[in-house]
Amino acid sequence: MMIPEKVILYRWGGLGDVCMALCAAHALYQLGHRVHLVTHPDYHELARACPHVTAVSATLPNPRLGWSWMADLNAAFYGQANMHQVDAYLSGVGITNYWEVPASAKTLVLRRSHRVSVPMDRKLALLHAATGDRNRTWDGWAELASRLLDLGLHVACVGATTRDGRGAACFDGCWDLRDKLPHLGFVDLCKSASLLISTDSGPVQLAGATHIPILGLYTVVDGRYRLPFRDPTCRSVAVQASCLCSPCYRDMDTPAGQIALRQAIVEKGAKRAFGDWCPAGNGYQCGITVDAVYDAALELLKEKR
Repeated sequence: MMIPEKVILYRWGGLGDVCMALCAAHALYQLGHRVHLVTHPDYHELARACPHVTAVSATLPNPRLGWSWMADLNAAFYGQANMHQVDAYLSGVGITNYWEVPASAKTLVLRRSHRVSVPMDRKLALLHAATGDRNRTWDGWAELASRLLDLGLHVACVGATTRDGRGAACFDGCWDLRDKLPHLGFVDLCKSASLLISTDSGPVQLAGATHIPILGLYTVVDGRYRLPFRDPTCRSVAVQASCLCSPCYRDMDTPAGQIALRQAIVEKGAKRAFGDWCPAGNGYQCGITVDAVYDAALELLKEKR
């Protein structure tokens, strides 16, 4: 497929998905293309901080200016693909040899951030305890936070909350930074912190623009296909669910899974259908233990000086 010089990437929402679209823009930039990103206004400041994006808007650009070739990256299958989501995006754009694009050309690069000042007399661990999707909500956060505090660390809870009380959680003894940081402010905070622990979500992708060690908890997807592409000196570790169904999004590709998913979408809508997906039927007992996450965190903290 012959890809024109000017390419429109259309990814409307989802912080992590938009970040990975920016990573795809990096690869396209290295291949000699110019990228116009169409996305929700909430992400315009973030996208404009990326040097690999020529323009950002909430509407399609004028085709008379040469912006006529568009890749729509909103389809759910990009997140279900048996490859890294950035590679899935590149494949969707028409880069059929995406595996030949070096990892260094698929990183998230941001040329500025918002200055954030926090006390740094001790190491700081960031927790993003997301509670939005049932199949990505972990019940071990409170105990993990307590153990990290007992080590003498500062622990800060980050992320966003919603009007209905959903979103990221916070715990006793932790700094509550939820809803207090713009995207670029979170990036700056990561530059000073010693560790980010998060479920599969946008903060992991944002943190990939820094050198902070990342510990990701993965259930519905394989962590290898979500942890951000980074400099080889940066550490990113996935703790994968031990449930036999994990990564369980792959079950959506089976005939039975496709029927169940279509029915769930009709009954709940697409967002809840994906967020509630659990073929095991075991009440989201995914098998990620506090000990496994804590031990992995200790290893990363030892490496971070």
